[in-house]
Amino acid sequence: MVRTYAWLALLCACDAGFADPNIVVDLRVLAIRTDPAEVVVDFDPANPTNVTFPTVTVTALVIDPAGPRHSYRFTACPKQRNLRCDGEVLPHLIFGEGVAEAGQETIVASLDVTLDLLKGAIREDPFGGFGGVPVNLELRVVAEGGGESAAVYGGKQMVYAPRVPPSRTPNQNPSFQDLTLDGEPVEGCPVVEPGREVKLEPIEPAGVREDYVVPTLDGGQRMFTENLRYAWLATAGEFSSGNTGGPVDFFGNKPPLWTKWTAPDADTRVRLWIVQRDERGGTFWTERCLQVQKPPG
Repeated sequence: MVRTYAWLALLCACDAGFADPNIVVDLRVLAIRTDPAEVVVDFDPANPTNVTFPTVTVTALVIDPAGPRHSYRFTACPKQRNLRCDGEVLPHLIFGEGVAEAGQETIVASLDVTLDLLKGAIREDPFGGFGGVPVNLELRVVAEGGGESAAVYGGKQMVYAPRVPPSRTPNQNPSFQDLTLDGEPVEGCPVVEPGREVKLEPIEPAGVREDYVVPTLDGGQRMFTENLRYAWLATAGEFSSGNTGGPVDFFGNKPPLWTKWTAPDADTRVRLWIVQRDERGGTFWTERCLQVQKPPG
């Protein structure tokens, strides 16, 4: 789950002065995805440090309507409640930094985790790494030349886990491609009249909600089916709910995935992002557009 300070959702929040956290009017980290979504490795209990971990690709979606160049820094550290990797949090590992060019909206870095970082993460974890070792991934972004007061942070939790039970498989990032507007597939950039309210709903592909197993304290295992959440963001307008989906309620009812969006009163082209997350750190996003326009005549 991603949290920005304006923490988005993740997932994950500080008030950064936005009138509506789902309307993007300033520098924002909208989401962070890792590939793979989770690392699950085989290991020898007699020699637990003899493990090879794959390189993890970390991709962040960073939007700034002002469009300047941005300095960025990726840091990994033991799990923290606020997903930060402040200087006093040790050990920490800077695994990517540089400058994103004007208009560059995805920032990518490669993470090769170290045993020292994992040992530190286990020490900080109240469960001692049982079921997986959680590691914080933090991204700091600031317009080039800006100071700390202008910096925006995004965070995500990455899990490294042994293959226990033996049937355990790593989480996969979810996905979806189809979106409907008032029940009709969204193609191109649909025209919406100013002030009109429309219903937006993602259409999930079959099998996107994975079944997965976790170890239990008695040495057994339990199977679960993923829940999916959706964060809705746009450059203008208003959402009836900025976050949809999630777990079933006490009575077993599934929460709605849809939201309603009200167009602004003036003609404009609106960018729309839908960020999809599962509860195990998997993330996917897609972008659409909506053309707000008065009818002819």
